[in-house]
Amino acid sequence: MTLLGQLAGDPEGKLRRPPAAAQRTMSACHDESLAADALVSLIEEDPLLVQGVLARANSAYYNRSGRPCMVLSEAITRQGRRSVQNVVLQQALGGLVFSPGGPWQDMVGKVWSHMVRTGPIARDLAPLFGVDPEQAFALGLLHDVGKLAVFDRIATLRTANRGNLELPKPAVARTLRILHEPLGGLCAIGWGFGDEAAEAISTHHRDPLPAEANAASEVVWLAERVDLAVQRGEPLNLPVLWRTGDLSADPEVSQKVIDGLMPEPASTWA
Repeated sequence: MTLLGQLAGDPEGKLRRPPAAAQRTMSACHDESLAADALVSLIEEDPLLVQGVLARANSAYYNRSGRPCMVLSEAITRQGRRSVQNVVLQQALGGLVFSPGGPWQDMVGKVWSHMVRTGPIARDLAPLFGVDPEQAFALGLLHDVGKLAVFDRIATLRTANRGNLELPKPAVARTLRILHEPLGGLCAIGWGFGDEAAEAISTHHRDPLPAEANAASEVVWLAERVDLAVQRGEPLNLPVLWRTGDLSADPEVSQKVIDGLMPEPASTWA
């Protein structure tokens, strides 16, 4: 009950905000009026961020020519500012993945790894639903941020109790299952990502289905299903997925994209 009480309080602070430097850089990436040189100078203040931006520019997704890129300004041009913003977001979010300790530590690692894997999958699926790929990447990365908010409160309680904290695993599992979507939506609002992102994150399980059509929610839902299937070594039953998720993308075109993301081909359409 103490854990639930902490989650119920402070609705705008479900997860600690990124460092001020990261917030400035994300805002700068969003500001199209900011000169490219100014953005480069801002990124150069953080060597890890420089490394992340260069690495993404040289990834298979952005380096279609195969020509290495080692110049920061070129790396920004190659991938675009929204992509750079997502590099900052991933680093900032990763910095908030802390150690709650006890039996929850392994759960945190699994949740974070799943979030990191889902982002690129969502980006690949986004064109099928008419969603901007970089927007989909950010939503895929953030979709389970509500679970991190729960673990954040567990860590706070463990600190207050000097590590002596007994929480029934079934109760924590139920808390994560029921609350992570609305908590994730609150995190998105608190971080300034807007109502559209909050809506997609808070409905990404699509159960019940959103009251209004939401293509971004569809992308995240499908990306999560693909990642879980890959990790479990299970095939995807595409007709069932389309019915369950009430998906709007073209089934046959989608199958080709999904097959490219799976170690084994997805199921055929009956």
